[in-house]
Amino acid sequence: MLGCAGCLWLLSVTLTFTFDIASSDTVERKTIAGVDVVIRIPGESKMPRGIVLALHGCSHGARDWGTETECAGCIGLPEELQIARSCIEQDFIVVAPSSQGHCWSHDYDGPMISEMLNDLLVDHRDWRKLPLLAFGASSGGAMALLLSHYVAGIKAIAVQIMAVPNGVLSTLTDRAEVEFPPTLYLHMARDERTREHVSQNMQLLAAHHVKVKSFALEPQPLTEKLLRRIDGMLTDRAATIIARLQRCSVVDEHGWLQKDPRASNWRQCLNAMDLGGDSLEPDRSPLSELLNVAWAQHEIFSDASALMVEWFNSAIE
Repeated sequence: MLGCAGCLWLLSVTLTFTFDIASSDTVERKTIAGVDVVIRIPGESKMPRGIVLALHGCSHGARDWGTETECAGCIGLPEELQIARSCIEQDFIVVAPSSQGHCWSHDYDGPMISEMLNDLLVDHRDWRKLPLLAFGASSGGAMALLLSHYVAGIKAIAVQIMAVPNGVLSTLTDRAEVEFPPTLYLHMARDERTREHVSQNMQLLAAHHVKVKSFALEPQPLTEKLLRRIDGMLTDRAATIIARLQRCSVVDEHGWLQKDPRASNWRQCLNAMDLGGDSLEPDRSPLSELLNVAWAQHEIFSDASALMVEWFNSAIE
């Protein structure tokens, strides 16, 4: 769950992508300039093509971007891992920092990100000429939109489930010294408020000759295929989870959620079931995250990862 009270789309399609769960990248978790960071580096045989800065939503952090076997204290949420792996497959380095507070504060975290990146590039001098790209979800999406104020040379950004007031965005677009990067908005079909604000942002950016595009994720049924985005999810376990949720009328016979999972009793339906260590705790539970994706209102999602990577590739080619 990405909790962000007051969080501020236009193409409405359902895309389905499959991912190879196997990962051949190197994963590090370290503190750089006081910032907790998970870094995923493509295999040694590959030449990195760019750096993707991955900014989490409220109540989340760097820990989401690596599994517990890859880095100490990591929890490896499914959508974050799928997004990271789609970047790694295209030879992008993924740098996922934690905000200093519950959510991102651009006037505080912006300079911290800049300092962290500077220190990172001191340690990895061969990365200095790589193009920088940014992805952010919810509060992280707002941070990504405002990042050009603190970090120069960002080539493209992808903003999930977020927009910012045009008055705030115009403080960057109106500055001659700032070339605002091409911006891809990725949001969810049920969130009409965000759709309205995304539309306003896109009109403003287009008026300043900034390349923009949007995609809205439609609701989808809860299926075994969706649940297998969770590392280690067994087919039998996925089938049992869906059967139990059907018996409780959380989903119908076709797998469609009948109510916002943030307001339903779906956790009670899975009591005493072996869930492979899933605590079902909001913001830490892989299953909770995927139910929110299926509902399609406000959650980080990997369904448009191919579109995002294509957006990044077009910006650096």
